[in-house]
Amino acid sequence: MDSMQVGHKRKVEEENDEEEEEEESKEERETNEKIEIANEMKGIVKEREMERNRIKGEGREEEKMRIKSIERRLKEEELNEMMKMMNENMRDLYIQSKWGWNQSKKRKELNVSSNRFLFLFNVHPSPSSLIAFISFDFSNEEMNRPSIYCLELQVRREWQGNGLGTLLIKELEEVAKQTKMEWIVLTCFNHNKEAILFYRKNGFTNDSTCPTLCDPSSSYDYQILSKQMLQSNR
Repeated sequence: MDSMQVGHKRKVEEENDEEEEEEESKEERETNEKIEIANEMKGIVKEREMERNRIKGEGREEEKMRIKSIERRLKEEELNEMMKMMNENMRDLYIQSKWGWNQSKKRKELNVSSNRFLFLFNVHPSPSSLIAFISFDFSNEEMNRPSIYCLELQVRREWQGNGLGTLLIKELEEVAKQTKMEWIVLTCFNHNKEAILFYRKNGFTNDSTCPTLCDPSSSYDYQILSKQMLQSNR
């Protein structure tokens, strides 16, 4: 190999190294930005108890619940409870999709450092247990606008149909308003008809980035939905 070829090879390697460093730096900036914005939500969602009537059998049973904001890495027992819900509610839907179901990958995705959570516990009359949760992050740079990305909204199957999903969505909307996020954005499988109906009832519509909106003939098996919370200042 002559000196010209060696010089060219070194230049290409240096350019590749610079691109990798730039990409790592960008990812680090995005993560830091998410954490910085997430810190602003501390204290917005107060831990509190509420009483709700749960449909049980032919009648209604009064239950006491507690909502809690989580702004840290998940504890192992919390992650285990969340994964039980994910398996129960989402496993079959993922299997039907092109993404497939990967439990270890989903477990890692739930516990990313920039993720934030709202937990809903049942505290009476049965022992305290996690019955629903919503996970989200602050996705300004990815969405090119101040946004909260709703990553997961899960309710234990025996508690579904009692308005808990709507309760958590309303709590997330308050977080968006308090942190001056203009949009709440989420992804939903096309074949998850119940979820799409639920989100549309709560004011979500197809986002401008939705692949089926951009190309109706596309083979994508998911939709991107969004709800505007604040008018843009730009």
